[in-house]
Amino acid sequence: LAVFLSNAGAMYTGIDLGDEDSIDAEPQRTPAAADESYRRTASPVWLERGLLLAYISVFLYVAEFIAMVALGGVEKSTTLFGLACESFLGVLVSLLVAWRLSGSEVLGQQREPSAVVLASMLLLVSGFLLLGVTADHMASPRFTGKKSDVLGVAITFFLLLLFHTAVKIRIYQKLQTSTAAVDTLTSLGNTGLAVGLIFYGASNSVWWYEYVWAMAVSLMFLHYSGGKLIELPWYTRQFWR
Repeated sequence: LAVFLSNAGAMYTGIDLGDEDSIDAEPQRTPAAADESYRRTASPVWLERGLLLAYISVFLYVAEFIAMVALGGVEKSTTLFGLACESFLGVLVSLLVAWRLSGSEVLGQQREPSAVVLASMLLLVSGFLLLGVTADHMASPRFTGKKSDVLGVAITFFLLLLFHTAVKIRIYQKLQTSTAAVDTLTSLGNTGLAVGLIFYGASNSVWWYEYVWAMAVSLMFLHYSGGKLIELPWYTRQFWR
């Protein structure tokens, strides 16, 4: 399920999550070549829309974090904890996307490798954290009964996140950057966790499905971010110049 979600993100965004040719080849490009490539893949209109979407995403994730904390019971529900955690991750990744898209076109190309690595590191930490919390909750289930308030908030945020992810797919498909791909995966993960939270709040018999969704999201994050960090030479000085 995790690999399917990861590949689905690549298919719908039109961004190859496993293709590092554009990043690895970047140091060999001249500024003129980088500028020409960037102009071919992203018009100024789509760059402005992508930048605006990144800032809107920050406010949405802040609202999501506040809502999850206000619900309480973060220590009881895996997906409730996951949504609180991933909303914080979403803020950081969205800021990286804004940093990547701001400035000149050539500067954006130069920032791309660093932004991808930093976003992947955040994704990796988040994946391990969510995986650990899921394992802990599975070892000692904490369900305390059907929660209508949780169900209402879960459905609301599922619809918001679904629409938010669809807009990202539309805009980021035009930008064709790996940083945007990481951000799209973050949104897919949040939407998946919202589905798990719906199960948690809906019924006494299917609440444990939240573990399935939380595990799938954590493995999706680890699958992509781990592969990205293994492939990119981020541990060399040359990479950060």
